[in-house]
Amino acid sequence: MALPLPNLDDRTFEQLREAAIARARQSAPDWTDFSAGEPGTVLLELFAFLTDTMIYRLNRLPHKAYVEFLRLLGVVMLPPSAARVTLHFNRAGGADGTLRLPAGTRVTAGAGAAGSALVFSTLRDADLPAGSAGVDVPAIQAEFVSGELLGLTGAASGGTWTVARPPIVAPVTDAQGADLVVAIEARPTEVQPSTPIMTWGDRVYRIYREVPFFSAGVPDPQTYLADRLAGTVTFPPGAVGTAPPVEAGREVRAWYWRGGGEDGNVAPGTLTSLQGTLPGVSVTNPAAASGGQAAETLDRALVRGPMHVRHQHRAVTASDYEFIALAHARSVARARAFTQRELWAHGTPGTVGLVLVPEVPPAERAHLTPERLLGAQQPEVLGAIGRAIEARRILGTACDVQWARFKTVRVSARVVARRYQNRDQIRASVTERLQLTINALPTARSEHGWRFGQTLRSSDVYGVALAEPGVAWVDRVGLFVDEQPQGEVRSLATDAFQPGTWYAACEGRLFRSLNDGEGWEAVLTVPDETLRLVRAHPAQPGFLAVIGETAAQGVTVRVSFDCGESWQLPQTLDVKVQDATWVTRAGQASLLLATDTGLLDVLAMPGQMRVTPLAVTPGTPNLPLYAVAAHHDPQGTVTIAVAAQSLGGVYVSTGGSSKSFRAIGLQSLDVRVLAVQRDGARAFLWAGLAAVGDEDGPGCRRWELRGQEDPPEGWVTLNAGWQGGSCLALAFTPDAAYAASHHMGVASLPLAAGTPSWVTPAVDSGLPLNDQRRFDRVRAVAAAPQLVLAGGPWGLRLSHDAGQTYHPVVPESGADAVTLPPTWLFCSGAHDIEVISEDEATGP
Repeated sequence: MALPLPNLDDRTFEQLREAAIARARQSAPDWTDFSAGEPGTVLLELFAFLTDTMIYRLNRLPHKAYVEFLRLLGVVMLPPSAARVTLHFNRAGGADGTLRLPAGTRVTAGAGAAGSALVFSTLRDADLPAGSAGVDVPAIQAEFVSGELLGLTGAASGGTWTVARPPIVAPVTDAQGADLVVAIEARPTEVQPSTPIMTWGDRVYRIYREVPFFSAGVPDPQTYLADRLAGTVTFPPGAVGTAPPVEAGREVRAWYWRGGGEDGNVAPGTLTSLQGTLPGVSVTNPAAASGGQAAETLDRALVRGPMHVRHQHRAVTASDYEFIALAHARSVARARAFTQRELWAHGTPGTVGLVLVPEVPPAERAHLTPERLLGAQQPEVLGAIGRAIEARRILGTACDVQWARFKTVRVSARVVARRYQNRDQIRASVTERLQLTINALPTARSEHGWRFGQTLRSSDVYGVALAEPGVAWVDRVGLFVDEQPQGEVRSLATDAFQPGTWYAACEGRLFRSLNDGEGWEAVLTVPDETLRLVRAHPAQPGFLAVIGETAAQGVTVRVSFDCGESWQLPQTLDVKVQDATWVTRAGQASLLLATDTGLLDVLAMPGQMRVTPLAVTPGTPNLPLYAVAAHHDPQGTVTIAVAAQSLGGVYVSTGGSSKSFRAIGLQSLDVRVLAVQRDGARAFLWAGLAAVGDEDGPGCRRWELRGQEDPPEGWVTLNAGWQGGSCLALAFTPDAAYAASHHMGVASLPLAAGTPSWVTPAVDSGLPLNDQRRFDRVRAVAAAPQLVLAGGPWGLRLSHDAGQTYHPVVPESGADAVTLPPTWLFCSGAHDIEVISEDEATGP
C-alpha cells in the first residue's frame, strides 16, 4: 500500500470554532452568549473560517515541496524529440555537374499541405551527380541554431543562461555532444593542443561538456547542466572566474537543434518543398517520418522523479538498466532487462540483455503493426543507451542492447449480441478492444502493454469480448499467427544445449521453437532464397548455420552465434551443397560442406567466414559428395565421415585431418544420408540408403566408430521391416532411431530389441497419406525423448508419443493458445470477428 499524503494540520472548521469558543470562555468569563447571531460569535466563526482556509493551503505544501525537491535534485522534464525521415533528392533538370547538398538543407511540406510550417533539416552533406538516380539523406524535424550569443561572462562564479529559441530537442545524433555545443570565448594563450575548441568569426571558443549532474567533489569548470525543455544552460560554481581565469565580458555561445514534437510524424510524400536556392533539385520522403514526441508533462515527470533518485546514476539491478534506457531516449516506450545467462545457454556470465520497444504516438497504437514498430526504431538510440549504461555499469558486467521482436497474432471468434444491439458497432468495439489489449505498447485497455513472453489464450479473448456491453456470449475462438511453418519444410534440427529448442527451414524462413514445438517464431527471413539445410553445433552452445539457394543457383551460408538472435553477413558460394555438419578443431568452429565439387571447410568467426577446400582422396581432389557427418568424442577427437556420389562409398577421417580419410566400404550402395548416433561412450555412424525407382529400398547400415580401428562386425545391415523406399533423414533418441522415408512416413527402429525391425506408423497416425504408397514423402525428421518432429511438402507435424501419432503444429481451425519467447511481444493482426444476434444463435 502506498504511503498516504500527510496533512500538516488536520483540524476541521467545527474543531477550530469550538477551540475559539473555549479560549473565549477562558479569557473572558463574562462572555456567556455564543449563539449564532451574536456579533462576537460571528467574528470567532470568521477567524475559524480564515484559519481553515490557511490550513487547506498549508496541506498543499507536500505536493509543492515534492516538486521543488525533485527540481533541486536535478530532475527536469524531458524535451521534445524530433521526428526522423529519409529524404530522397533527385535531379529535375537544369544545372549540369554535381550539386552539393550541404548539411542543414531545409525541406518543408508542399504549399497547402498539413504541416507545411514544419521544417526538416538534413544531417549530413551529400552530392547529387548529374544523371544519377538520386541520393537518400537522413533528416530531422528541427532547425539548427549556430553560434547564438547567450550573454557575456560576469565577475561572479557560475551562471545560468537561456537560449533565445527553446526548447532544445532531445539528442538527435549518435555522436555524443554533437547536437548541443556550449562554449566560452578563450584567448589563444589558454588553448592547448588537447583543448576542445571551435571558431566563430575570428574568435576561438573553448567547448564545455554537458553532464547529468555536478560532481560532489572538486567542481569541474569545464562542464554544464542543460535543461533542454526550458532552454537553460547552467555552469557550476567556479566555472567562471577560476583557473584558468575567465574575466568578465567574454562571450558565451551555443549551437543547438530546436523544434521537435508529434506534428513532425508526417505521411509519405509530404516533404516536397525545398527552402533556399537549389535549382534543378526535387525532393520527397518515400516513407513516413517517425520518432517525433511532445515534451514530457509534469505529471509524468513526477512519476519518473522517484526513479531518478532511487537509481542514483548506476546500473546494478534490472530496473536500473530499464530506467536508464527510458531516461536517455524519448523514442523508447518500454524496456526489459534480463540476465542473459538465465535465458540462453550461450550467454556470457555477467552479460545483461536489454530489449527496447520504440515509442509510437497513442493515436496510432490501436492499429499497431510490426512494420510500424520497425519504422519507429531509430538506430542511433542503441548507441546512445549503450554509452549511458557503459558509464554506469558495475565492473565485470556487460550489456547487449537490442530492439524487441514481435509476433503478429489474429483472433477469429463468433460474438453473439443481445437483442436490439447494433452489430456493426459491437464488431468495431470488440475489434478495438482486442487491438488495444494485444498490444506491445501501453494503451487505454492495457496500462503497461502486453507482458513480455506472456502466452495469449482463448480465455483472454473471452474476457475481452464479454467486457463489451451488449455481448451475450462468445464461441468459436481460434488464434492464428501470420508467420508459421506452413510451407515445405526441408530441414530440421534440435539444439543440444538450449532446452526445448528446435529449428525448421521452411521455404524462405527459418523458424525456431523454444518450447518443444508448441510455438514457432521466424528468426530469419530471406524471401529470395529457399533454405535447404539448418545445422546446430553439437559441441558449442549458440552456434547455428543455415544454407540456402537463390534463383541463380548460388548458395548462401549464414551463421549465428546466439541461436538465431542475430546473424553474420552471408557467404556466397558457387557450388551445390548437399549436406553440412559442424566440427570444432583447435578451439575453432568450422562448417563442413558436402558439395558436388568436394568437401569445403568454412571457418566461422565473428565478422568473417573463410572457405578452404579439403581433399578426401588424393587421386580425386574434387570428389562429389552427398553427405557429411562428424563426431566429437569426450577426449576432443573429431571423426569426420563423408559419402561419395556415384556409388563411391563412405570415407572416414579420425583426428579431423583432411589427409587421413580412408574408405570403409558401401561402394555398391547409394548412400545419401550420414548421421551419428551417440550411445553413452559409444558412437555409431549410420548410412541412409537410396532406393531405385519405387522399390522398398535397402534401408540403413550402421558402423561403430572406434577411431582408427575398424569394428569386427563391420557394417551392420538394418533393413528388417523397411518398406519406405529411400531414406531421406535420420534422427535418434536413447531408445530408438527415426527415419524420414519416401513412402513409409517416419519409420522407427527400437534400439533395445535383440533383432531390431523398422516399424511403420499406423494409417491414422496423422502423417499425410497419398494414393500411391500410403504416406507422402517425409523430407526431414528430428527427435528428442518422446518427441518426434517431421517435416515435408505438407508442413510440420509433431508427435508427443514417440512417433505413434502426429498433429500439425499449425491447427487449421486456430490454436487455443499462442506462446511467446521471453523477450518477444505480440502485435494484433486483422481480427475476424463475426457478430450475430441471440435469435440467430441456434447451433454450436
